[in-house]
Parts: sequence; C-alpha cells; structure tokens
Amino acid sequence: MDKEGGGSRDIKNRLQKASGAFQRLGKVWAARGIGRGTKIRLFKTLLQPVLFYGCETWKITKADERRLNSFQCQCLRRILKRIRWQQRISNNRVVKMAAINNISCVIRRRRWNWLGHVLKREDENDCFTALGWTPEDRRARGRPKPTWRRTVVKEKEKAGWKSSNVAKPAARD
Repeated sequence: MDKEGGGSRDIKNRLQKASGAFQRLGKVWAARGIGRGTKIRLFKTLLQPVLFYGCETWKITKADERRLNSFQCQCLRRILKRIRWQQRISNNRVVKMAAINNISCVIRRRRWNWLGHVLKREDENDCFTALGWTPEDRRARGRPKPTWRRTVVKEKEKAGWKSSNVAKPAARD
C-alpha cells in the first residue's frame, strides 16, 4: 500500500517480479518438445501466484486492469506458438486460445472469496469492523479517489446486487 491508500505501486512491483520469472523460464517457452497445454499449466502454476500475491487488497483502476491483462496477453502470445504483433490477433482471442480467464476476472473472484471469509467472522472482529468504517474528516475537493471499498461496491453493482444484504450470502458462498 502506498500513502494514498492504493495498490498501483504494488501492482507494478508484482508485474516486475512476474516478468522476471517469465524471462527466467524463457528456455521452457521456446522448447519445441513441450506441449502448449503443459506450457499454459506452467504459466498458471509458476507465474500467476507470483503476480496474484496480495491481489485481494488491491484497488484496481482501469489503467491497472489494462496493464495486468496486457501482461497476461504478452506472456500468452510468446507461449502460444510465438504469436507476433503483425498477425493482428486480438487479446480476447489469445485468452480464448489459451482457455484461461483474464487476470482481472481472477482478481475479482479472489477479492470476493476474501470478502466472503471476512464476512463469515463475528461482527466484533477487526476485519469486519474495518469494512464498515468511515473516516470522520471531510473529504478533499474534487473527484473522490478510488478505494478498495468503492471497487467492491462497483463490482457489486455490475453483478446486479442491489444491496449488501444480497451480496453477503453470495460472497460467503
């Protein structure tokens, strides 16, 4: 977390670490004797945990989401028969070829799983209390800064849940 309460620096740090891990496995991605399915399984088991460490607490902006999804597609393009940029294959098609979900979808699912664990706790628990806490000071002028809670509320509205009472059982499930 940085002093503004965001996770952009952590996301950048995680991307650098995952990129380094991907480059160290360059011989594996270039090997012709290893099948596509095995390479994708290696990507899921070796690189995604490096990237996803602590992702449940990230507040993700559109720019962060684009950066994460583009990193995934860059890696998959190199894994899947070395797809070149001249071939004009869309990122959605690359993800479908690999038969995996976008990183932003996985992070959203992990965030809601973590939220479900917090919601299972007693009402007196510190984690549960922190979810409902609001600062007493006045807000600064201008557009409100994106926060983790606002990210979760936005995802709740996208999912079609009108109130928190409807979202709580879904998060606990």
